[in-house]
Amino acid sequence: MKKFFLFMVLPLGLSLGTSSCIKDKIDDLTKPQTNSTTPPTPSVAGGDGALVSVRVGTTTVVTGVPFTVDVESAVAAFYDASNNNSLLDGGTVKMNGFELTKSDNNSYTYMSNTNLDLNFGSGSAWTVSGAGAVPAMSYNHNDAFPKFSGTLPTSITRANGLTINLSSVSNADSVWIFIAAGDKTFTKHLGPNPGTVTLTAAELNTLPATETCIFEVIPWRYRIQNISGKDMVLIKEYAAVATFKMD
Repeated sequence: MKKFFLFMVLPLGLSLGTSSCIKDKIDDLTKPQTNSTTPPTPSVAGGDGALVSVRVGTTTVVTGVPFTVDVESAVAAFYDASNNNSLLDGGTVKMNGFELTKSDNNSYTYMSNTNLDLNFGSGSAWTVSGAGAVPAMSYNHNDAFPKFSGTLPTSITRANGLTINLSSVSNADSVWIFIAAGDKTFTKHLGPNPGTVTLTAAELNTLPATETCIFEVIPWRYRIQNISGKDMVLIKEYAAVATFKMD
């Protein structure tokens, strides 16, 4: 069975280019999860490929004042019907006129170097030249981008738990909280309007104390669209990211 994979963004430091990756499968896209040592990857049964628009907002504290810088990225993949683990060559892939780079495994990526240069505010206009079993296709994914405009924590004391207000999430099908600390990770899958969320001391104690904890709030949305006879998943994902100390 083919799968639509969500490319979850797990920025390490400020290097988006080395941190976007495909994770393991999770069967149910909408059922809330509690925690896991595997970073989240929603998937949808069926389909022929994925076209993913990603925006990452990284918060940095300078002289006690937090500020956020957004960067944009695009990812594409076309699935081999005869082999779930293989991707197909789709020819040239562009998003808003920017050409994605094809890797050796036939996945496609474009990593922004100048903040919002992919112009997602005007939509995500995909064009694929096609190759072999992948037909030429074009589609403008103009659904509103998901967003989290709230405040991220600046530290975590595991014994105290953590309460975070996610009421500022908008345009999302669901929301993930992801934390990476040392060699451990924690995830929580929430609905589209999670409100105030508490992570308990028991949940956080699965993570080690570290000077470089990575904390992410990830609202995302998707649609399945038939394009040139192929069922494609169109994904928009926002990752609000902060790095800080965990006690």
